[in-house]
Amino acid sequence: MGRVTSIDQRATAEMSRLSVNLTGDTMAALKELADRRGSTVSETIRRAIAVLKYFDDQVERGSEIAVIEDMGDGKTQVNKVILLG
Repeated sequence: MGRVTSIDQRATAEMSRLSVNLTGDTMAALKELADRRGSTVSETIRRAIAVLKYFDDQVERGSEIAVIEDMGDGKTQVNKVILLG
């Protein structure tokens, strides 16, 4: 019978290790995001990359990214997000 491999073992085998230099402020923000989501720093970085890739892909296709802010009293404000870099 073949070897049984769990999903976690396969995912770990497919991952790459990366060393990144972050400022103190950036690391604090990363930890805050991870804590807020009840996640690990590594998972938070993976999610951030996935979100940035999604936004970048949408902009490449001609879409615009916006944040709709509730201003109260039934009013909203639309803020266009511009990806730099």
